[in-house]
Amino acid sequence: MIGCLLALLGALAGGGLAIWYGRERAAVPPAHSGLHAPLPASSAASPALLFSPTPERPDQTPEIISSETDVIWAFYDLPGMPSSAALSASWFLKDEQLGELPLDQLQPQSGADHAAGQFAIHAPATGGVSSGGFISGIYRVVITSPDYPDISAEASFVALPRAAQILQGGGEPEGPPAVRSMQTASGVTDTGELIGTSTSFQPNAGRVVAVFHYEGIIPGSALTVRWYLEETELTAARTEIPVTAARGRGEAWLETGEGDLLPDGSYRVVVFLGDEVEPLATTGFEVASPAGSTAARQ
Repeated sequence: MIGCLLALLGALAGGGLAIWYGRERAAVPPAHSGLHAPLPASSAASPALLFSPTPERPDQTPEIISSETDVIWAFYDLPGMPSSAALSASWFLKDEQLGELPLDQLQPQSGADHAAGQFAIHAPATGGVSSGGFISGIYRVVITSPDYPDISAEASFVALPRAAQILQGGGEPEGPPAVRSMQTASGVTDTGELIGTSTSFQPNAGRVVAVFHYEGIIPGSALTVRWYLEETELTAARTEIPVTAARGRGEAWLETGEGDLLPDGSYRVVVFLGDEVEPLATTGFEVASPAGSTAARQ
């Protein structure tokens, strides 16, 4: 069965998207200040929240965290809040609240004079069963204390499939939507270089990759990639690429199951902006069996 895997290669930038940020609210005495006197905080210190796919604290949150991981670690730093304060957290996916975030494996920082440490965020369950990874998207986390509601940290992380990488930046579109330099190849290296660029493949190729550059796309939109054999769309291979920057690079690929062959014939790869009818770009390639052999058609 012909399947398709997606890799989004774009840049996360622009005013509408922050990979992470810290926020310190106005210094208003906490509701229970008579019971819990806040510790003095340095004027230069601000609440911070970082994320990492490993339990080691990073210098900054990675631009992309693999959505295929089961656990993401959060590292919090809340100056002005006592280290003994009870903490609470909530999280959101694309501004939709996911509810209270369990502070699993909470590990306060030893010797800290304020609330600081780390905790684990597990992939949300679907129907009470572990989903085996995070749904792709932008997650936002807020951590505070019921006793110190005016001290909080808020930050975001982006979860995308492992193949997604950052290649270049971009802000608001400077021109009309366009897809350029679309090519087909048998593979792509980890650094983005094409392997075996061609418009002709054998049935046992296993995979055909389409790579292109896009520009003029409004962040938050999606590019739809469709594959055709002759005049029939291979609907199982259709995929959407979320766009997080006005310009970037995208990949999509057509892949057979183990031991299967690509059917002989003329193929097309077509890129659309969302559900629009007019394509942004089209390229074609051929699959042909060597002379004297027969490839099975699916």
